[in-house]
Parts: sequence; C-alpha cells; structure tokens
Amino acid sequence: MAQFNLYPGVPSDLLSTAFNISSGCLTALNATLSCDQDLFSMAGNADGFFWSDDNATALCTGACQSSAASWWNSCADACANDQLNAYGRIYPAQTVPGRFVDGLNIVCVTANTDLTLDVGINGTITNSTFLDNSTTASATSENLVSRQISSISQYCLVQSYDWVGSDIIRPDCTDPANSNSSQCVDPTDVPPENERLANLYPDDLLCSQCFLSMFYLRIASPFLPDVDHSDYLVDQWFDILDICNATSKVPDLLVRNLPYYQYAPGESDNWVDNTTYGFSDLQPLGGNGTTNVTCQARSINLADLNPPEIDYTTQTTCDVMAPFLNASTGDIWQMYQNPDCMPDFDYTEIPVVCLPFSCSVTQLNANTTCDQFVATLPAIGNNTITTTQFLSWNPNLIGICDNTTEQYVCTSAPGGTYISPPTNITTSSGDSRGGGDGSGTSTGSSGVGGSSRNSTLVAPGGTPPSPTQSGIPSTCDRYAQAQSGDGCDSFSQDFGITSQQLETWNPVLGSNGENCLTQFFAGYWYCVGLVGSATSTATTTTTSSTGVPTPSPVQSGIDPQCTKYSEAVSGDSCIAFASANNITPAQLYSWNPVLGSGGSNCGSDFWANEYYCVGAPDGSATTTTAPTSTAVATPSPIQSGIDPQCTKFAEAASGDSCPGFATKNGITATELYSWNPVLGAGGANCNSDFWANEYYCVGAPGS
Repeated sequence: MAQFNLYPGVPSDLLSTAFNISSGCLTALNATLSCDQDLFSMAGNADGFFWSDDNATALCTGACQSSAASWWNSCADACANDQLNAYGRIYPAQTVPGRFVDGLNIVCVTANTDLTLDVGINGTITNSTFLDNSTTASATSENLVSRQISSISQYCLVQSYDWVGSDIIRPDCTDPANSNSSQCVDPTDVPPENERLANLYPDDLLCSQCFLSMFYLRIASPFLPDVDHSDYLVDQWFDILDICNATSKVPDLLVRNLPYYQYAPGESDNWVDNTTYGFSDLQPLGGNGTTNVTCQARSINLADLNPPEIDYTTQTTCDVMAPFLNASTGDIWQMYQNPDCMPDFDYTEIPVVCLPFSCSVTQLNANTTCDQFVATLPAIGNNTITTTQFLSWNPNLIGICDNTTEQYVCTSAPGGTYISPPTNITTSSGDSRGGGDGSGTSTGSSGVGGSSRNSTLVAPGGTPPSPTQSGIPSTCDRYAQAQSGDGCDSFSQDFGITSQQLETWNPVLGSNGENCLTQFFAGYWYCVGLVGSATSTATTTTTSSTGVPTPSPVQSGIDPQCTKYSEAVSGDSCIAFASANNITPAQLYSWNPVLGSGGSNCGSDFWANEYYCVGAPDGSATTTTAPTSTAVATPSPIQSGIDPQCTKFAEAASGDSCPGFATKNGITATELYSWNPVLGAGGANCNSDFWANEYYCVGAPGS
C-alpha cells in the first residue's frame, strides 16, 4: 500500500527541536498518508510537473484524497499555535499541508468533482452536485489543435494540456497597414477587448465544466500570489460567469484578505514593518491634501483630530476611532499604517493622511463569516445587501471571509448608499452583453465592447442607480453603466464626454485615469454628466441666432443658423442618420464640422445620445469656425451655452483656476460665469467643468 510521510526517516525529536514547534504539531505534520510518496510530493508543486493520465489516476485514489483531507484538518487543529521560520518570514505551520492539498485539488479535479468537498475550499453553493457530463469533445472547438494525446483523460489538468487559446490578441505588425497601430508602436498598449479571456478561448471550451472548475480552484486558492495578474484573473472570472451563465456550476468565490507573514527575528527590527502588513510607505500630504500625494477621498489633518476619551479597561483605540471617523478598522489600519489605529510617526513630517469617504460602521464579531454577517443587515431601499457589495465597501477587511476577526466594518457604500434606482428616471437599455466571439480572434473593434448601452438620467437631487463607486459628486445627474469590454476612453466617447471629465466625476478612476485598468468595473454605474455641464441633459438649453433652442449635449462648432436638431441613437452611422432626417451627408458634415470634411471623423466623433444639426438656411456656415452675431470667429473646442454675443475668446491653460483666468483676461469672475454658463452660478462647476485647452468667452457687448 502506498504511503507518504512529510519527513520520512528523520527522528521526531530532532525535527521538533530544529523547527521549534510542539510535538503535537510535528506528529500531525509527519502523519502517514495513504498516498504514493513520489506523486504526492509532486502535488506540492503540481504545476512544476507534466502529469500523465496514469500519474493522476495513481495519485487520485479515494484513500489518498480522504487521508489528505484528514491530514489537513488534523494539522489545522494541532498546529494552530505553531509557526515555522523560512525565507526570512514566520508563517503558520498548517500552511505546509495546505500547499500539498491545494496541488492535489488541481491534479484530481474532473468535470464531475464537487468542489465544495475539496479540502480548503469553502464555497457557499446551494446545489453542490454538478450534473454536467461534458467531455473533451464538447469542450473544445473543431479548430483546436491537439498537442498531446491526452483528450481521453477524465482529469481536467491533463485535458488542459490540449487547450489552445491566445495569450493576447495582437495585430500583424509586419503588415504595413498596421504600422500605426497602437499595439505595434507600443506592445504594452493592449485594449481590454484584446486581453479578455472570452475573446481568447472558444465559448464551448470557456464554458465547459473542466475549464470552470480549474479556473475556480486556481483563483480560490489561499496561495494565489499577490500580483496584478491575479487581479486580472479574478476580473475575468466574473466576466466568464456572466457569459456562461455558470453561477450554479461552481461555488461562490470568497474574497480573501492577503495573509501577512511577520519577519523572522533579526530580519526586521519593527514587527509592524510595512511589508509585514502589506502596507506601502506612508507619504506626506500637504495641509490641503494635494502635496506629494493626491487624496481622492478624505484628507485627515492629524492636528485637528479630537477623538473621544478612551477607556482602556474596556476599549481599544480601534474601538473608538472607527465610529469616530466613520471608517472601517481596516481602512484606519491602512491610513496610519499601524494595526493599533494610531499614528507612530511625527505629525510635523506627515501632518495629513488620506482616508476613504465616510460610511456607516457596525461591529463585526470574530469568527463570523461574511455571508452570515451580510444576512443580518437590513435591506436599504428595495435591495438586500450582497456579500459582493459588502466586500466592495470593505477592501481592507481584516482576516478572511470564512473566519473574520472582531472589527468595525462599513455597512454602506463609502461616500454613498446602496439604493435602488428612483422612480423619477428614464432608462434605456439594450440587450445584455454576449460572450466572446468563440474564435480566439479579435472582435475587430477598437471601441466599446458590446453593442448596447444603459444610461440613466436622474432628476436634480434624485437618487443614483446602484452599484456605484465612492466619490461621485452629488450634482451628478446622468449615469451610465459600464459593460464588459469597455475602457475609460471608449466609454467616455460613447457618452459624449472627455476622458478628463469621466475621471474628474469618478475620482476612483484616478486623476489621470491611472486606475482605469483596476477600478473600472463592468456592471457599475459611472457619472457621465453634472448639473450644468455640457453633457448633462438637465442643463438649461441655449438659443441659437435663429431663436431655436439648442438641446444638450451637443459638440462644438455647430452652425449657429441651425433650425433643427436630432439625437443620434446607438447603431446610427453618419449616412444613415442623414438619410433618416431627410438631409444629405454633405449637409450633415457642413452643419456639424466636428464630423470632419466629407465625414472623415464619423468613426470617432459621431456619438450616440448627442444632438446634431439637421436643418439650416441655404448657404449657412460650412467651416469649423462659425461667425457669431458679433462677427467674431468662434474657436474650437468650446463648451455649450457660451453667450452668442461674445466678442472675445481665450484658451485656458493647465493650472488655471476660474478666478485666476478671469483676472488674467481683465474681467471679473462674475462676468466669466455669466458668459460661460457651463461654469455654473457663482462658478459652482469650476472644479469639474473648467478645462485646460478649452476656449471660454472673455468679452461681450457692454464689457
């Protein structure tokens, strides 16, 4: 009978002394398993070996899997207080069997494996019996090429050696026609749709039980490395679940906080070293929260804090600071880079720190799972709070979701609330997004992935749709839902705003879009218009020189003699739009110069949900600068609503503020706001709608 021991032939007393662990833990670690010694050793590094069907069959016996499960459970109990010193770190002894059984799960998974019974996997699926009988033949496309003779194997890992996809989709850069392609100029500039797994694998493979089970085990592993690629895989997982409608085929994915391993003695003089807790070096903020580091949420001036008195006989600092700051314990840990919820640095060196927007906090008891806790939370509006939503509110949750520690957590969205869409909105939505094209090749589109849009107009003061992310201005009155395949740039274009506007109105994306790859989520709603902005349908319409109200949103340069407007819808082309409005394409391009000479810009600047001029007197403006009633040429780009009597324009430069710009041009700030209504009454919108490289009116009759 096959047998495995972790430390065969080594006296236990010597091992116990060398490892400095209890004898009970050592006995548990060195237990005898009913597994082949060599094959089970290989499972400790499963991906480091090429597995044959015979190898997997010999390892994955019922006796081996059962004894491995018992071994893991026994070590979890016996080694609960024991740690090992390796590679300069201290780590729990029970992680040793954990890595072996993690590899065993990968090697032994089949299409019929109940993943909820795998050791170390704590899914919450209700129906844990998988009846999918898919075989390799139905899990691959006819265009796949077999590289090994392993397709008859029942084991998914062995099958996976035959799976053929694409790393990322790239154009043929040797073709002169692609010489100016962004990916050929910069190989790292990969559009999201070209690295989307749904586009890299055929759907019959992507949605097969083996593919789903293998993918799940890898990202559910407690040893998933802390690298950007892991974040990418998790994002792709949820996309695949939607495409394959596969939520009933696999357990729920538990989002776990990264384990932190303390430095071994002598490796670090400070037990709360930043690396130990996954903290980054704390950078000083200026007094206004803008120096050195930009705070996208709350800037906390430490000198101004006046927390309540702490009764140290019954309270900890964290118990007091979390409710006081309306922030989770984990967020305060991160703010101070210290698990004691207090700063251990000089206030004069770091006077201001950054904290997420405020939220409602509730104490979470120890040893409570996230699912159990969320089930106790009352619904907000017409919606029950989900575990996924809860975890998005608590990115710094302390511990893991199936075994939490006592702490304060956010039970509402930081900076906002999880509320159902209001009844006083108008919504247009298309079909739900589909999966990949199933060919492993490019979709051929560099724009928005998917053919439909969801947009919602919210009356001023109304309630936004959900889910949203924190930081959206309260004056936002137009939201749009991101879909899989969207990027910040293509999403901005689709809703007629600039990337700068999208990032300003949705600060979670970063001031320059630096977080677009990690914080721009399909299914979430993003602000695409503010009250008073050029893109918001709630703005006051202006009037052209013909007396016809100008709707919004429009683009710059429209013929001021326009007598009729029409809104483009998703799927329109310039030619079809012109035909539908009984005008010629030449007239459309003439009255809407942004579309370019002969419609040369239709592919990039003809946007759904924008209004275009479809009627004007014969012989009206045909150039990109339209004369106003003062005969002053109107430059471009400008925003809508500028005083038609404007006699002078000036271009804003980077770093300009509204008052400074007004002073520089010899006018008052009041005049600037009056002639440029997009800036809002009293300059209320200056922070969001005053943009560098845009022209503003700085002169009008009587000035």
